[in-house]
Amino acid sequence: MAEAVEQAERANKVKSVFLSRMSHDMRTPLNAIMGFTEITKQSLDNKEKSKIYLDKITLSSKVLLSLINDIL
Repeated sequence: MAEAVEQAERANKVKSVFLSRMSHDMRTPLNAIMGFTEITKQSLDNKEKSKIYLDKITLSSKVLLSLINDIL
């Protein structure tokens, strides 16, 4: 019985570490998407800057999608 409890505690710890890392890994590109979207809204009159920001949004979106696909 004690071994089963210990095994469950280890599994819970592994799950917590995994979720913590995935949370960080997923939030990083999402924060970039959100941030560059806001910056782009403020730079609509500057097409060159807007394109750079949109390219960063596209890249971050692809990274996030890749992470989600790997998880699922």
